[in-house]
Amino acid sequence: MENYHKQRFGTRKMDNEFLKSNLDRLQVGIIYAAYTKCWRSWRELDFIPDYNKIYFICGGEGWVRVGGRDYYPSPGQMLLAPAGVAQSYSAVSDNTYVKYWCHFTAKIGDTNLFDLVDVPRLIDVADKTEVTELFEKMVSCHNSGSFSSNFAEKAALLDILGYYLESTASEMKPARNENASRLNDLTGYIHDNLSSAITVESLAEKYHLHPNYFIRYFKKATGASPMQYIYKARIEKAKLLLKSTGLSITEISDRTGFGDIYHFSRSFKNYTGYSPSDFRKI
Repeated sequence: MENYHKQRFGTRKMDNEFLKSNLDRLQVGIIYAAYTKCWRSWRELDFIPDYNKIYFICGGEGWVRVGGRDYYPSPGQMLLAPAGVAQSYSAVSDNTYVKYWCHFTAKIGDTNLFDLVDVPRLIDVADKTEVTELFEKMVSCHNSGSFSSNFAEKAALLDILGYYLESTASEMKPARNENASRLNDLTGYIHDNLSSAITVESLAEKYHLHPNYFIRYFKKATGASPMQYIYKARIEKAKLLLKSTGLSITEISDRTGFGDIYHFSRSFKNYTGYSPSDFRKI
């Protein structure tokens, strides 16, 4: 299931290296999920939730404001409202919304996914049948309350988010807040310099942080220590080079920063279960 969700989230034009490299660290939680016809007095103004919201509009009309911008989602559209952003909503007539909706968390480390990546708030759903089935599954499992249903509802939410991100791939960009910009710059630097010797000390110095603080900051943001992150990034790059190039094992070892081919082969097998040569054959 993990690889499937990584495929769904691995959007075509997304250049955010942090996001692409950390999808297996993404943790989602569903606070509430339902299928509802809104009442005529459906209305709340100027609040800032600490959870994300997603609506799939099935019928009716209404008004939503997210981050100072007004939207009038229509049937067949999905709207995403991230945590920490000022919001308002209201019915506009007796023909109120009929919608699937979900309040949820989505974090990489301690950082909200949508603090790291900026996506359009409103999209047209091309495959309404697929999305309807995913929401139905999520709501049904959420209402079930059984232990096994908890896994199924999260899987459905991951697929819904995957659909949303895939649909917005060409417009996706790194978030503009200072913390996200630093993290994107930092992880981008790591991926651009995997062939070099990268140490915690050199990274901390580059970003003007004390090494001990840097380690805590990085792990809180990504869920992994700096060296764990670098190790995984090197292995993932090696996998890509083995699949897509004719470079020798020695050349790939050098390009991914392992240097010593024996260290590379041992590390690669420990991580994937295959030697580099066997992985390439498969």
